Amino acid sequence: MNNKEQEKAEIKKILGENPKVNSSPEEAEKKFESHIGFTKEKKKFKDYVELYVETGGNFCPTKEIICYSGEPGTGKTTFVQTLNQAMGRGKLQIVPCAGIKKFNDYSILGDENKPSLAAWAIKQSGCKNPIILLDELEKIEDEQIQRDLIKLFDLYQNKEGEDKKEYKSKKLFDKYYQMEIELDHITFFATVNFPQDLVPLLKNGVVMRSIERCNEKDKIKILGLKKDKIKKNIKIIYGEDKEIIPEKIIELLPKHIHEGGVRQAERALNKIEKEYIYSKEKGKEFSINNPQQWLKENVLPYQDSFRIEWKHYFLFVMWGIIWILLLIAIVKKIILRKKIKQELTENE
Repeated sequence: MNNKEQEKAEIKKILGENPKVNSSPEEAEKKFESHIGFTKEKKKFKDYVELYVETGGNFCPTKEIICYSGEPGTGKTTFVQTLNQAMGRGKLQIVPCAGIKKFNDYSILGDENKPSLAAWAIKQSGCKNPIILLDELEKIEDEQIQRDLIKLFDLYQNKEGEDKKEYKSKKLFDKYYQMEIELDHITFFATVNFPQDLVPLLKNGVVMRSIERCNEKDKIKILGLKKDKIKKNIKIIYGEDKEIIPEKIIELLPKHIHEGGVRQAERALNKIEKEYIYSKEKGKEFSINNPQQWLKENVLPYQDSFRIEWKHYFLFVMWGIIWILLLIAIVKKIILRKKIKQELTENE
């Protein structure tokens, strides 16, 4: 039996098994509710997660492909990971879309040389019910991949009945394995940073949901978790239970880094970790005695500053033209009013 036949047999076995789910509803709820922020999304998926676990993965609601739209670093991917972990659906399969011309291990619909995305995800996750996340969907420039995704979305959502509101189970035929792949238990998500760049046909195939900017309180909580993770890494590497990141740094970062998420702030914490490791390798002591001074020297100089671009000149000119036209209209009205008054006086 060659590799392809072995893989086909493995996928057939997985498809014949029950969906992989979290065995504990309490554990699923605890994991889900512990996610920081995303109040609106947690409210939407609370019952979904509960029913999914209680029914052993046999809860199949409307097949929406939810696309999260928001600034980079707002936690779109992390929230989908939390959903996946809460339900216990194997490893989340993330498909990076930025700059993709072709996929090495699969093609979207499958062909004679590569398996389909669905078959690949099932094999990689080891379950028939993986979550597939199309990350930065708007950055797919290849038109063939766009067309294949649209076909996959149509196949997955296969609406029938009056007004196409009902869903009928339909399978994908994988040309590589020469077998049908069940799509009913798969869930698709997508993320975009710039929804205006998403091609219209793909946009029509997803349900767009906007993610709000993180508030300062949530940023501090997220950075606190990052700080704890770095502390654990240091303990694993050097056996030292040492706090290398002052609490003041966590408090100040959201005030000085103006971003919707925490990506830049997390990079600042990574920089501290690297500085500490470098100092240990050189046999030097490391500490941040003045957090404000450290931020001033290491973070603030690299923040994006405002730069005047051509669009700003264009807007300035447009506003100028609007004000001039408004002024002309007012002056004309005053002159006309005076002229009418003068004519009335002469007629008397």
